[in-house]
Amino acid sequence: MAISVGWYDGAQTILIWRFGESWTWDEYYAALEQTNQVLRRCSQPVALIVDTREARSFPRGLLTHAANGIETRQEGIWLAVVVIGHPVLRAIYDHFLPIAERLLPRQGLKMTHADDVESALRLIETRLACEV
Repeated sequence: MAISVGWYDGAQTILIWRFGESWTWDEYYAALEQTNQVLRRCSQPVALIVDTREARSFPRGLLTHAANGIETRQEGIWLAVVVIGHPVLRAIYDHFLPIAERLLPRQGLKMTHADDVESALRLIETRLACEV
């Protein structure tokens, strides 16, 4: 699968999506369904890291499909951190996020981005410490 879904940690508090070089919307929706199935079995909210650094391109309709994924997600993700390696894509994400926050009912989901997985983990740890 061009998008892998799995637990980052043994405590099962952080899910990670890893995008391959190329992927399709069918694979995206399969990953979303796999995530939703995992979340239905979780007794606690989890963080999600979406690692897009290996992706060389994105299929057409990125904003539409991303918004659909946010709207149809299963409850249980309290923070999503998108790992974006390319500066232009980070700028697009920064532009898209405020629009998404106004248009999409996300029921408490917080979203942000990081340059790498290690930075994403630090963001999760920091936000978790602030919540306690």
